[in-house]
Amino acid sequence: MAYSPNERRELIQYLDKTRDDLLAVVRGLSEAQLDFQTSPKCWCIAGIVEHVVLVEEAVLARVLQELTSAANPGSEMKANETDAGLLRKATDRSVKLEAPGQFHPTGKPMASSLEQFLAGRKKIVDFIQSTHLDLRHISTETRAFGLSMVISVSFS
Repeated sequence: MAYSPNERRELIQYLDKTRDDLLAVVRGLSEAQLDFQTSPKCWCIAGIVEHVVLVEEAVLARVLQELTSAANPGSEMKANETDAGLLRKATDRSVKLEAPGQFHPTGKPMASSLEQFLAGRKKIVDFIQSTHLDLRHISTETRAFGLSMVISVSFS
């Protein structure tokens, strides 16, 4: 079933809220706080923000790639998946997965990552507002989610 105008509004409100939450968390932190690591295996706050940027850019690129492919990605989608279920999976941190190397932070300055994050989030919102496609029929295989609806998974 296609996203209704109300569902699109809710999705955009969620994206705006998570954007604002991220900005509120990092606002006022010193460089030392942004770069602090609890252990060598853990990323610092600045690294986590950079990781979010890298993942969101990759997901949007993947969505746009799926839209231009000749395959019918929605035909294999799990019928029992719901937006709420996918959101629970995306925000569940009980299972730790090692991010693939292309999603590891490179040490980019926080100001640069935040600028990139805001620009990328705007692209995502613009896409959601402008597309007339049935967003639930865009799917792809991911290591963390298996075969999932990209739109729902990516914006959490």
